[in-house]
Amino acid sequence: MQYDEKGRTSTKRGIKYDFSLLAILLIPVGVSLGVVGYQLSTILKLPIFVDQIGVMLVAMIAGPWAGVVTGMLCNFVSGMINPVSFAFSIVSMFMFGGVTGTGTDVMIAALVAAGGALWTAVFSTSLITGTFTTLVNFAVSYVIVKKIPDRFLVSLRNPIIRWFRTMRSYSCGSRSWHARKG
Repeated sequence: MQYDEKGRTSTKRGIKYDFSLLAILLIPVGVSLGVVGYQLSTILKLPIFVDQIGVMLVAMIAGPWAGVVTGMLCNFVSGMINPVSFAFSIVSMFMFGGVTGTGTDVMIAALVAAGGALWTAVFSTSLITGTFTTLVNFAVSYVIVKKIPDRFLVSLRNPIIRWFRTMRSYSCGSRSWHARKG
């Protein structure tokens, strides 16, 4: 038996623990959300990519290992649909002069036209859009998980779910009746 830092008993859990039947069934859902999000971002030439929503959703609900598998499969499927997606910022800079065919090309062109170096323009654009993209994807995933009923979330083994359930017991920063009751 093992003990954690507070003296409570803990058990070791492996990767197999994270892959319940529900987690395995959620992976294709996350992959399809990611591929659809990637296609929407590419077709509409959005400056942000909404392809991480499925990955973050699966990771929040089913655990980090299911999220890793979802992310790898999502990148693989998106790469099969559009091989340019395998090229990241550095590769696009050397091979395509910073042009990737996405909405970020406008930002790169504006920074280069303003007198910036190509390397700086590509790196700055990737940093800005990457940060904003991650925040948007996390916010959307978080809202979706908050809307999922407790009876579904309670059947999952992910410890993050406990955090989501405790956050539901708070409303507008003050404790609600449910939190005081327990």
